[in-house]
Amino acid sequence: MGSLTAPLRSRLIYLFARSILKIKRGIDMKKQEPSKIIQLKSRQRRTPDTQESKEEVERVEYEETLTAPLWVRAGVFSFFSLLIAFFLIYPFVSEGTSDAAHLFLAIVFTLVLWVLQIFMSLKVTITNKGVQFGFYFFSRKILYQDILDCSVIRYRVTDFLGWGIRRGGDDCTMYNVPGDQQIAVKLLVMDDEHKRKEFAFSAKRPQVICKKIQAHLFDGRDQRKTPTADADKPGVSRSH
Repeated sequence: MGSLTAPLRSRLIYLFARSILKIKRGIDMKKQEPSKIIQLKSRQRRTPDTQESKEEVERVEYEETLTAPLWVRAGVFSFFSLLIAFFLIYPFVSEGTSDAAHLFLAIVFTLVLWVLQIFMSLKVTITNKGVQFGFYFFSRKILYQDILDCSVIRYRVTDFLGWGIRRGGDDCTMYNVPGDQQIAVKLLVMDDEHKRKEFAFSAKRPQVICKKIQAHLFDGRDQRKTPTADADKPGVSRSH
């Protein structure tokens, strides 16, 4: 028993000493290695893209709605309401039944009345990026960088032969409603093909609208499109 205990004890002492030696060697090697400096990268603030930083949130600066006089709206509504009622009621009075033709005409005049009611109200909105004018779904938006000039004009009804969206003899596109006293704001615009176009629209306060637009044109003069050589030839001038 004693002969077996001595070799076992010496074996344990040997393993313990070997373990201590390995640990000591590991510590010495770590001391000899050059110290590694861990550099923590500073968290850089994310800078927005140049284009995104230049973009501004569009905000409304002025807005107005010009509506046709009450007597015009009432007259149009009454006239078409009588037509619709006639095509719906007359077949029952005369024949005691309705037919497809009269029903179709009643639907057509109902749609016409709905469209006419849309064109009885013109909305003008001025933002920090451009001006928008028109009749609900039938509106146009023009950026300041495309506008060359703005002026207030007086026109005659015969110049555009009615109201709504009309094209005049001078190729000016008019957005107007009855009751605007034949006064409108006129814009001279340069399109993407470097062609000059003219647009006009009715307004309650045309002078105020024109001043606001001109203020933006003055501020952004350097960013506006420049006319081409053909547009600057003699004979082509800004019409007011």
